[in-house]
Amino acid sequence: MHQIATLGSQVQFLGEPPTIMNKHSELILSAHQPNFFPWFGFFEKILKSDVFLFSDDVKYSKQQLTSRIYVIDNFKNEQVVSVPIDRKKGSRLFEKHIHNDPKQVSKIVNKVLELYYKSTFFSEVEELCQYFLEKVSENHSLSEINISLIKKICLDIGIENKVFYKGSELGLQNYKANERIFQRAKTLNIWTYLYGQGASGYQDNDFLRKKGLKLIEIDYKLTKKLFPTDFKYSIIHQIAYYGKNFIKENIQTYR
Repeated sequence: MHQIATLGSQVQFLGEPPTIMNKHSELILSAHQPNFFPWFGFFEKILKSDVFLFSDDVKYSKQQLTSRIYVIDNFKNEQVVSVPIDRKKGSRLFEKHIHNDPKQVSKIVNKVLELYYKSTFFSEVEELCQYFLEKVSENHSLSEINISLIKKICLDIGIENKVFYKGSELGLQNYKANERIFQRAKTLNIWTYLYGQGASGYQDNDFLRKKGLKLIEIDYKLTKKLFPTDFKYSIIHQIAYYGKNFIKENIQTYR
């Protein structure tokens, strides 16, 4: 029997992954790198999935959004805020650590707070930044901190009853991109796969369909409906100007 850990009403299986349902189930699987305070579309992907896998087993790249966010300053200029990374540790995302320098970490938090101090829901931004600092003090793992932030925000905005996995727990690091997607489906026994538009650069849909996967491309309708002009920015931006309750109410209406 598998041990189950709960985070609010969210469920995460621990240890060896169980067979969740048979191949004919309509459960939807999706996956993404655990980004740092990702855009709302990331959360829409979780919302539209039954099982979400954090792809912490991929190679780390500073070009990805696992250690940086796009935000807007008080003059409506786009800004990039980056987390300082210890580049000496490993090559996979789950091996990467945030730099063990409190001054550097505090600097990026202060920058975010400075950018949004005039926003309507600044106190909610402050609370998330404080939570981030607490997690950094407990564990310098970049992926673990990002996963904790994402799960907290899910609960705050009403995304519940999801099953989460980490790619590093499945031991599929030696497979290349498309074969890894197939192996994830096979290991979890979930054969409907929701993918984002960014997957077009590497995902071989013909290969995956031949392997038995049913593919669904997400449309991000909810994201574009709620945030038509600024949807590409970090969830920090949306929370700062719209508030968690606005997002939560719209998620409940969507359901």
